[in-house]
Amino acid sequence: MTTPSFNDFEPNLFLTAECNQNCIFCSAKGENRVMTEKELSDCLKLGYQSLTIEGGEPLMSKDLIYWIGRARKSGAHEITLFTNGLLLTDRSLKALIKKGVSKFNFNLPSHIVKLHDILTGSKNQFPKRILMIKRTSKSLNNGVIITFVLNTLNYKTLPAYIGFIAEEFPKAFYIALNFIKIKGLVKKRKYLVPKLSEARPYIVQALTKAKKLHMPIILDGFPLCIINGYEEYSRDVDRIIRGDKIYLGEKKHIKECLNCGLKDICAGPRKDYLKLFGEKEISASLKKSSAIINKVKKGQLRLNVSSHFA
Repeated sequence: MTTPSFNDFEPNLFLTAECNQNCIFCSAKGENRVMTEKELSDCLKLGYQSLTIEGGEPLMSKDLIYWIGRARKSGAHEITLFTNGLLLTDRSLKALIKKGVSKFNFNLPSHIVKLHDILTGSKNQFPKRILMIKRTSKSLNNGVIITFVLNTLNYKTLPAYIGFIAEEFPKAFYIALNFIKIKGLVKKRKYLVPKLSEARPYIVQALTKAKKLHMPIILDGFPLCIINGYEEYSRDVDRIIRGDKIYLGEKKHIKECLNCGLKDICAGPRKDYLKLFGEKEISASLKKSSAIINKVKKGQLRLNVSSHFA
């Protein structure tokens, strides 16, 4: 078997379903994502160069260090740990980096303390989370990714959130702006899912601000017609160019997409979103994909290493 390259899928290792928070927008609870030891081993035998470790909260897994070590031995040189950061200490942070974690993806759904507490189902945890993100950023160059899951409770605060991140974490690798998934707890909390057309003005304001502040941001779950003018910020564009089909199955082209000039680099809207709100908000673009592809290939988003396209 040939060694996987950047054109291969990036596998996810799900170690535990346990979590120390009760995020009301959690897409993991009830999804039965935890992998058996055999499934984890079989995945690592493929020798992928890049992978992510998720949960629940992976820091609650007693086997975390073991699987990080196994991942490194299997050939993974880029290991991203998804975490809320609350269980991190200076000691554990040092140990995780030494063992092989190269990126920490922190879930931070709001910069407003009250809203943060509502969304995460916690109290008095915001200061520690911010502190550990700062310490991680200081300890690991380009090692911090900050994830904002856009929902009805926080989308209007997004432009201010960008300013907060730029000020507090100027060395963040990038902000991951993800549209909420109707999975896990959200299946029974569909009120948390905003209409794309209603959220769009705030998304555009945030992207404009991020560009002005030179803060890298990348979007997932947003069809290109919703982010007109900022299409190169879409994670799907980067994935499609590289032949990476991970998560593209959660989205689909609809009839309107067939007339779109960008259909070859857009995965379309999320299937769960279409089931909830229908197709009326989606519109075909008259743009050509070549200019957008060139922007992505030049590494405009900082995370797009030129060797990906060699």
